[in-house]
Amino acid sequence: HTRRQKRRSEARVRRMPASKGAAGFCWQAVERALERARGANALRDIPTVPRRHGKFVLRLSENLRQKPKLEEASGVGPISRPKRLDPFERNNLDPDLVVCDLGSGHTVLLNKFPVVSPHLLVVTRDFEPQTDLSAADYRACLSVLGQWRGEDGGLAFYNSGPHSGMSQPHRHVQVVPNPPSCYEREVEEAVEGRAPEDGPVPVPGLPFLALACRVDAQSPRAPEVLASLAKRARDLLPPTNPASASPSSSSSSSYNLLLTTRWWVFVPRTSAEVGPLGVNALGFAGQFLLRTQEERDHALGVQGGLDLVLAQAGVPAQT
Repeated sequence: HTRRQKRRSEARVRRMPASKGAAGFCWQAVERALERARGANALRDIPTVPRRHGKFVLRLSENLRQKPKLEEASGVGPISRPKRLDPFERNNLDPDLVVCDLGSGHTVLLNKFPVVSPHLLVVTRDFEPQTDLSAADYRACLSVLGQWRGEDGGLAFYNSGPHSGMSQPHRHVQVVPNPPSCYEREVEEAVEGRAPEDGPVPVPGLPFLALACRVDAQSPRAPEVLASLAKRARDLLPPTNPASASPSSSSSSSYNLLLTTRWWVFVPRTSAEVGPLGVNALGFAGQFLLRTQEERDHALGVQGGLDLVLAQAGVPAQT
C-alpha cells in the first residue's frame, strides 16, 4: 500500500507543468491553469457578495464554515489522515492546481478555495518556515506581480507568526487582484519622494501601527532591498512591543506584509482574532472575509468600528 502511494505521488509530480524559471513566468500560464483546474473540477470557488461598510469591503460566505481547516489557502485536495500534512510538500500538490515552477526554489499554485480570481500562491519548493522572506522569495513575488493583468495590478500578502492569521507553516505568499484599499492614500503619501534604500517609515493617519517603504520593482537590487526591510522595521518598534522581537529569538513575533510593485507595508500583530473575527493581512487593506452570521453581526455592530478591530489585532497607533 505504501509503495503504491509513493508511485502515485511520483506520477503526480511528473505530470506537473515544466519549470519555466523566474524570468519565464507569464500570464498565459495562469490562464491555462485556470482552464485546466475548472475542467477537472479542482477549484472550489467560495461565492461571496461584497458589501461596502464605510471605507471597508465585507465579503460574507456561509460556505466557509464547511471549509476544512487543513485545506485553508492550501491548493490541495481533501486531507483524510489524522496527522497534519504539509499541503505544499511537492508530493502532496494537486497537479491541476500548479501554474508553473519559478526556477528551482518556488512553485506558483492556484488557491483551491478562491474568493476572488485569480488567487495565486507562491510557495517554496522545499519547506521553509513562515518567517522573514528571503531575496529569492521577493524575486519570485515580483516576477508574478510584474506580469499581473488588470488595471490595478496585483497585491501580494504574507502572514508571518502565530498572531498574523497564518493558516499554514510552509512558506507561502498569496497574490490577488489589488483591491481598492481604504489606506492606500496614507501609504502613498508616506513613501512619496523616498527611495527604497531609505528603508521603512511610519505611516501616519492610520488607527494601527504600520511602516511602509517605496518599491522599485524594476531595480535588479529590489529583492535584496526588500529582504532587509522586515528586520529594519522591527528595529524601529519600541523594545517593549511584543512585535519587535526577532523571529529567531521569539516564537511570538508576528506581522503582516502587503506588497505591490510600488510599495511595501509592514504591520506588527499582537492578536490573530478580535472577538469572533479572524484578521489576516487583507484586513489591513480594508478587506474582511466573514465566515458566519456571528462574524457579520460583529463586523457591522462592533463598538468603535473596524478601525478599532484592526488596532486591537495589530498595535494601536500612538496619538
